[in-house]
Amino acid sequence: VYDYKWYPQMHSDDPISCCFASCGRGQPAHLWDAFTGACRGSYVGRDHLDENAPAYSLAFSPSGARLLCGGDRCVRVFDTGRCGSDCDARPTAATRRAKSGVKGLLGALACRDEAVYAVGSYGGQIAVYDGREPSTGPALRVCKDKPLGGVTALAFDGRGRLFAACRNERDRACVRGFDLRTGRVAVRCRRGATPSHQRLGFDLREDRLLAGGADGRVFVFDVAPGSSSTDAAADAPVVAELPRAPDCCNGAAFHPHRPLVALASGQRHYAD
Repeated sequence: VYDYKWYPQMHSDDPISCCFASCGRGQPAHLWDAFTGACRGSYVGRDHLDENAPAYSLAFSPSGARLLCGGDRCVRVFDTGRCGSDCDARPTAATRRAKSGVKGLLGALACRDEAVYAVGSYGGQIAVYDGREPSTGPALRVCKDKPLGGVTALAFDGRGRLFAACRNERDRACVRGFDLRTGRVAVRCRRGATPSHQRLGFDLREDRLLAGGADGRVFVFDVAPGSSSTDAAADAPVVAELPRAPDCCNGAAFHPHRPLVALASGQRHYAD
C-alpha cells in the first residue's frame, strides 16, 4: 500500500460516508467501505499508451467531491461519485527530462481548498497548483534553493503554510513548514537523526503537530507562529514526547474531537 485517505465528510451516523481510499503497487485507487471492508469502486488511471497508470499518493478535496491521484509526472482528478477511468489528467512536467515542472513519481498530495492543491515528488520537488488553471503550471515552487529528500507527506495549515515530510535525508530528519508567501522554510520540527526510506507521516491540529521518527520516538510540536523565535527558519519547540514505539513510527494522527492520538509502527527485521 502506497497511500490511504479517509473520506473527509465521514460521520459514523451516516454509513454511506464511512469509507476511505487506498492505492497500492500495480493497482488502481480503490474506495473501501469502512464497516464491511468491501470495495465500493475503483479509479483507474491511464497513461498516454492507454495502459494502467498506478497512483502513488491520494488526496480528497475538502468536500469529498473529488479524489486526486498522484502518478508519474501527472495528477489525475476523479469525480468521487463516478468510478472508472474518466478523469481530468493534469501533467506536472512535459517529459522526464523537462527543465521545468515537478518531475518523477508524485509521492504526496494535499488540498488547501476545492481549487488549490500541492504536489511533492520523490525527486524532492514541491509545488502548489491552482486547479482552475492547471495548464499554466505551478502557482508557487517552494524550497528552490536546497534539494529535499523524497517528499512523502504534505499538509496545509490555516496560517498560510505548507508542511512537508521527506524521507532518507542526509541531515536530521524533520518536518518543514513553508511560508506560502515566500516559498521558504518558516519552521522545522526535528523528529530524530535516523534516516529512513519509509513514508513517515504526521498530523496537524490547530497549532500542534504530531510526528514520529525512524527510531520510534514520537513528539508533539508547537508550530504556532512566533512560538520559538523570530528567526526565518526556527526549530519548533517540543511540548510533549509520547512513549517510544517499538519500531519505526510511520503513522500518527490526532483524534478529531478527543485528547487521543493513534500511532502506527513497523519495519522489516532481518535475521542475523
